[in-house]
Amino acid sequence: MLNQNAEYYRIIQPNKTIADPRIVPPRAFVPRLEDRDHLSVYDKNLIEPRECLNLYNRSPNRPPARALAIVTAAEIQKLELKVAPAPGNHPAHCTIDFTPVKPEARNAASIALQRLAQRRGVILDP
Repeated sequence: MLNQNAEYYRIIQPNKTIADPRIVPPRAFVPRLEDRDHLSVYDKNLIEPRECLNLYNRSPNRPPARALAIVTAAEIQKLELKVAPAPGNHPAHCTIDFTPVKPEARNAASIALQRLAQRRGVILDP
């Protein structure tokens, strides 16, 4: 059973239109096409913030990230989404599964997560 108090880091990718890295971009919680409706997050109990960013920043094909947002298992489940460990990769790597939500409601769920994370604030340059 999922711990309702569990917290998950979401890596905030650099955004060309928002200069302030303390702002969680509106699309930070929107799965991209290649995500197949599963958004990557990292279990806060299993990874330190710096290690989380280092995992992301190892890829030479993307600009380095500097910030992390946090959402909780309870917030995710309240939106009728699911979170589960991701196969392979790192033991802390999980995904938020958007498939239980109708396609037309997924954007609203993404925005709700973004707003909750913004209220909590970001972890910048840990």
